[in-house]
Order: sequence, then structure tokens, then C-alpha cells
Amino acid sequence: MRVLVAAGRLGDHDGVDAAVLIGRAWHAVGADVAALGLAEAGPDWARAHDELGGNDDDLYLPVVGVEADAMLQTLAVLGVTGLPQHWSPGLDPAGFDVRAAVTMVSRLVARRGRLIGLSLAGQELQPLTGPLGMAGRRADLGLAERLGYDRALEEWAQSLRKAVEEAWPGPGGPDSGGATAAPLFTEGDEGFLPGRVPGSGAGGGAGCVIQAFGGRVRSGIEVLAEQARLEQSVANADLVVTSCDNFDVDHWGSPVTNFVTELANEKGCPVVVITRTNHTNEIGQRSVGVEAVHAIGDAAEVTAACAGFARTWIW
Repeated sequence: MRVLVAAGRLGDHDGVDAAVLIGRAWHAVGADVAALGLAEAGPDWARAHDELGGNDDDLYLPVVGVEADAMLQTLAVLGVTGLPQHWSPGLDPAGFDVRAAVTMVSRLVARRGRLIGLSLAGQELQPLTGPLGMAGRRADLGLAERLGYDRALEEWAQSLRKAVEEAWPGPGGPDSGGATAAPLFTEGDEGFLPGRVPGSGAGGGAGCVIQAFGGRVRSGIEVLAEQARLEQSVANADLVVTSCDNFDVDHWGSPVTNFVTELANEKGCPVVVITRTNHTNEIGQRSVGVEAVHAIGDAAEVTAACAGFARTWIW
């Protein structure tokens, strides 16, 4: 029997350790086990990426903020100078010094790397503007205020892209440092709105900064899954085991369990969840694509706590 353990954080154990500890329980009852640690953007993600041998040329930047100041913070991380302390609708990106950031990103592109903003699960689809954007979700603002704020955000996104494009070094130019031509920042349509691009609203709008420099916004879990070829592993597994801290009717697990369960359901592979606490019933579990949930409490020995459950899920 082939068991894939694609685990997220479980108590004091990050996804990498949780996958190994859980996997040992199935290995002990005779299963052929593959273990993979998954995580959202953050410290757990960095370790999971390293465990996958993630020594690539890509540059990963977390975009997990919640306020508009996150746009300035991301610009600062990229090396942009001349930034104010706080973001406001009237800020003109043309006054920022983006040269250092453009040089760094253009050289990254030249060596076939990518700039990737790591978002929380779901935010890789979040737009900056429009009904579902930052202004559209501001229930504390009246309609006129929302519309004005939304226009300001769209103008900001357009101005930022223009500032980057104008600063981008030409291929082979005296200041290019081996850089390539600028990535395609627009769609060539005069009606193109950068604030409507999925992911532009991730992390308090930090996603639009990543995209302005030709980067992509992706969820941390998605990146790890792609690097680990998770889809192929799930397709070859007889059982998928995942984990989270709590399983209840408000969250039904975690972003990791949701991602793994959805993929396993697509491949027709049964899923079981290991968790510290479970406040659901079997009907609820089946409704979200999970066959069974095993709560181990705060057990210090995860493998031992999973042993009995593993014996009931082996064939």
C-alpha cells in the first residue's frame, strides 16, 4: 500500500517534522510511505522549501500584509528608496527611486529566475481594485468613498508600472549589467487595469508591487506542491494523510488540509486527517471530502498516537 503524508503544522511540529512522525506510524504497519511537509508563507515555508532542495534562481518575497502600507514595505524590501512612511492615495510613484530594484530584478530575469510573491492561500486570486478589491471590502466607508478609494488604488497601480517600465534598462545598454529587456507589464490593451489582475490585492496590495516588477503572486502551498510534484504523488497514492492543528466547523482544517484534500478528491484518492482537536462529525467530514479525522490531543509522541489509527487504515 502506498501512503502519501502531506502534512501541515501539528502542535509544536512544523509540516516537515509532522510528515515524518505521522509517516512512521504507517511505515510500522507495512505501508510504503512518502512524507512531504507543506506550509503557508513564513518560517515553516522556508524550511519546507529548503527540505525540497529549493536552491533555485527564483526570489521569493512574502506578501502577507493586511494594510496598504504593505505596498511600501514590499517596495523597500526590493530596494526602492525615497519612500514615505505611510501609503496614501495621492502618492506618486514617479518620485521614488526604483533603479536599484529594477537592476536587481532585471538581473534575476537575465539568469532565468523569477520574482515570486508568496501569498496566503486564496489571496493569489485577490484583486487590488473592483468590487472584490481593497476598497470594495471596506464596509466602514460609504459608496462614494469606496469608489474614490478604488480609483486612487487603480491610478497607483498604473503609475507604479509606468515608473518601473521607464527605469528598466535596455538589453546590452551601458547600465544594463547584463539585464534583459523589460518583462511584459501590460496586456497591450488601453483598457487594461493592473489592479484587476488576480493577486494584485494580495497582502494589502503588496501583490501589485510584485506584478509591477514583472513578478507573479502565488500561494506558498502552491509553490511547494509544484516543486514536490504533489499532483503526481497523489495520483500514485492509495491513501493521502494530511494534518492540522484544529479541525472544526468554522475552518474544516487549515489551508494545507484544504489544498491537499481538494487535490486528492480530484484524483479519487481517500483522505484522512491527523489533528490535535476535532469538533466535527462524520457527515461534516465527508461533506468536505475527508474520510476520517483522528484527534491525538497534545500527545508528545505523535507516531505512537497515530499507531492505532494507522492499523485501521491499511490494506
